[in-house]
Amino acid sequence: MIIVLPKFKYLIVKNEAKKKFISSEKEIPSESLSIKMVLEFLNNELEKSDGPKADFIQIAIMKIRKLALFDHSKSLPDAKGYDLLFRYINSSLSFLLHGNQQFITILAMPVSPQLIAMRSNDSAEDCDLDDFCIQLFIHDNLGHFLSVKQFYVAIWNKYMRTLCPLKNDLTLPVTDHECGRKRFYNLKLDFRFIDVKCAFTDETCVKILNDIDFGLENEDEILKLLVTKLPLKNFSFDGFRRIEANDITDQYILDNLEKQIIEAKSSPAQELLIESVVKKALYDISDRQDLVFNLMPMLLVNDKYTFENPRASPELNKDSLDQRQLRNKIYQFLSAIYRLEPKRVFLRIIDDEFADKYSYLKFLRDQNVNSYALLPVFFRNSLVGVLEIYTNNISSLSKDILFKIEILMPALAIFFQQSIYLFERDMEKIIWDNFTSIQPSVKWKFNEAAWQYIKSSENSDGSGEMGTVGFDQVYPLYGAVDIKNSSVRRNEALINDLSVNLALVLDTLKVLLSETEFPLLKEKIFLCENWLEKINLEPENVLGTELEDFIEYDLNCFLRDFGRTNRDIASCIQSYFDAVHEGTGKTGNHRKNLEYSMNAVISLINTHIENIRVSAQKDYPCFFEKFRTDGVEYDIYIGQSMSPGRFFQHLYIQNLRLLQLSNMISIAKDVYLLQESLPVAIETTQLIFVHSHYIDILFRKDERRFDVEGAYNIRYQIVKKRIDKVHIKDTSERLTAPEKIAFVFFNQKDAEELTMHIQFLQLQKLLKDDLEILELESLQGVVGLKALRVGIELG
Repeated sequence: MIIVLPKFKYLIVKNEAKKKFISSEKEIPSESLSIKMVLEFLNNELEKSDGPKADFIQIAIMKIRKLALFDHSKSLPDAKGYDLLFRYINSSLSFLLHGNQQFITILAMPVSPQLIAMRSNDSAEDCDLDDFCIQLFIHDNLGHFLSVKQFYVAIWNKYMRTLCPLKNDLTLPVTDHECGRKRFYNLKLDFRFIDVKCAFTDETCVKILNDIDFGLENEDEILKLLVTKLPLKNFSFDGFRRIEANDITDQYILDNLEKQIIEAKSSPAQELLIESVVKKALYDISDRQDLVFNLMPMLLVNDKYTFENPRASPELNKDSLDQRQLRNKIYQFLSAIYRLEPKRVFLRIIDDEFADKYSYLKFLRDQNVNSYALLPVFFRNSLVGVLEIYTNNISSLSKDILFKIEILMPALAIFFQQSIYLFERDMEKIIWDNFTSIQPSVKWKFNEAAWQYIKSSENSDGSGEMGTVGFDQVYPLYGAVDIKNSSVRRNEALINDLSVNLALVLDTLKVLLSETEFPLLKEKIFLCENWLEKINLEPENVLGTELEDFIEYDLNCFLRDFGRTNRDIASCIQSYFDAVHEGTGKTGNHRKNLEYSMNAVISLINTHIENIRVSAQKDYPCFFEKFRTDGVEYDIYIGQSMSPGRFFQHLYIQNLRLLQLSNMISIAKDVYLLQESLPVAIETTQLIFVHSHYIDILFRKDERRFDVEGAYNIRYQIVKKRIDKVHIKDTSERLTAPEKIAFVFFNQKDAEELTMHIQFLQLQKLLKDDLEILELESLQGVVGLKALRVGIELG
């Protein structure tokens, strides 16, 4: 079958795909091609629409009927002769459903792997459609389209009104035949234009689907029940299947890299392996093989920082003397100067000015390095490493490349942090030092580990190994109280302080001009006024760091030099520097007030979190762990393995969740009451994640904390990391909001339990009667998230 692709070449779908499809006909539904469902869909949309949208739908319906030239209620034997019809249907649906979003959209037969039409938005040109289509239907990927799961998704959508619990998307890798680079696409199958018919009655199908426990997380078990109770041979699919493909290459590379880093075992060999994986991701994301990437974690030795990693890649040991000298120079610069004020360094060309200022840059240029960049990497607001990038190629670095690399920064932060933890663990000589701060509820487990270590040391040559400490099948409870828009507020405070500074320096410059008439003063005055105008007109577009550099390295340096050569006006300049002094001046008041307010709120939150830590231990032993971000996050772990001698019951979890919810209410109310005493108003958001399944945790000696263990349990950590900025589905509104508590969960049973707690607290006049049931946007690697949100009575 030959398919005409818009603006692309002809493409032939190979017969082997169809042969494999035919060989498994007995396991799949029968199919027929028709357009009656799409016409029904458009007519329904027309009834709900008005204005230009209704006009567009009306025109589309008329055009489709005109191009069809057959009875719309009947099925077609195939798509031959109707290329223009189905290409028009595809384009119309794409525009109607998604506007100008960057999608590749495909129409295919309802069941068999045969394309009917295909299109790509003008802006989605990174992928050759020929490459995409060939990859879509090659032998190895046929399983995607013959998967019984996809057919049962269509059946579920036909007979049930609830969301289908089966995953309806997949990731497709597409290799560019010219450069060999892989891109990744998220495929979603749309069965709205298929009429599903069954040999059973509709009532029978609904009853069978209702009887199956779709609360199970294992899709394989669900599918086994479906195949047994609803064999696909009893179904027929009439219409066509629509497929959306969205380019997720950058996000896929980041998620895959994060997953490998998180799952990696703590060992020097594994660290080298992960380093190579990180560098490969950097090459993939930048699409530049000529770049040199150096990963330098920030290590601490005897209270002195160094970026020289003794476990660096073995290739470094083979470097020439010049290359080793180069590394020593950059290590010296980073540890002595750069770490004190880390910021991005980007030199498209290493010119004479920078080469003369920094010896290591001169050394780089002498080694024919053309472009250079240093990117600081932060983990929880602390510098953990530096990514160095340079190239000898005549094609220099660009900001576009740095923007591409920016998406990998969260993964690099985790990598550097793990490198630091591993380095610190290797520096430890006494294992007991890892257990200096153990909570009473889990101390017995460490006592066991220490006892086993002593016994193994006495029964061997004295070099026994410390065993691991962990707890199986514990239930996690997660809570987070965050300061709303903390980063934005800090930048606003910085801009406000700098505008005060600008006004002071402008007044000083004008006084100097009136007394000396030095021509360069006019230029400086013009630049100051230009910045002040920009702050007044577009404060949100002003970068605080850029303005800070202008004041410090342009204006302040000029005034210092000018004062040295004009002693008679030095007092005027000194008055300015006294006014902007960091400790005693008045140019840092906005930042000081903001930091004071934020610290007061954080202190209050910590007090409440400490209260819940103490209260949580009263009924059943549990482990509590707190993390400081711009707010406070905490984990509570509870389960039978925490206290084998006591019988564990689910009511202890229910009790903790009620305690957690009450604690969040107290925090919000006290923060509200604190506002009157604060120089700057601070808002907080409250978030609780309900994870109803148990996980395993392991004490990591290198990090001196408990962490989840095993690939399956990492899902809990991934969800935790991503839900703080999750949006409500089909909106730009974040789930978390001031004066409200948000609950994120997967299972309806959890929602019912939460609702009981909420209703109790509403009767106590602690929560408002405004409970919202929300559906959340899908996150990469996380689907099926739901939420509740309720207001807090603050008065």
